[in-house]
Amino acid sequence: MKSTIDLSKFDDLVMQLQVASDKAKCIMGDMTEEYFSYDDMAPGTEHVCELIYNYKDYSTKARIVFDYILNLQQIIGELQEMNDRAFEEARKLNAAV
Repeated sequence: MKSTIDLSKFDDLVMQLQVASDKAKCIMGDMTEEYFSYDDMAPGTEHVCELIYNYKDYSTKARIVFDYILNLQQIIGELQEMNDRAFEEARKLNAAV
C-alpha cells in the first residue's frame, strides 16, 4: 500500500509556519519594545501623547499579527489532518500484516 501523504506538501506547510511565526514575532517584538514599553503613563505625559498618536499604526500591526495567527491555525489544522491520515494508514498497514 502506497502512502498518500505528500511530503513536499508537508515540508511546504512547515515552511509556511516558520515564515508566518517569524513575521508575527518580529512585529510583536517591535510593538512590545516600542509601543507598550512606556513606564510613565500619567495623563498628559509625552508617552500618553505618543500612544494616542501612534494608535492607528499599531492597531494595524496588531491586525496583521492576528492574520498571521489565523494563518498559523489553518496550517496547523492541515498538518493535523495529514498526521491523522498517516496514523490511519499505519494502522491499516499493521492490521494487514
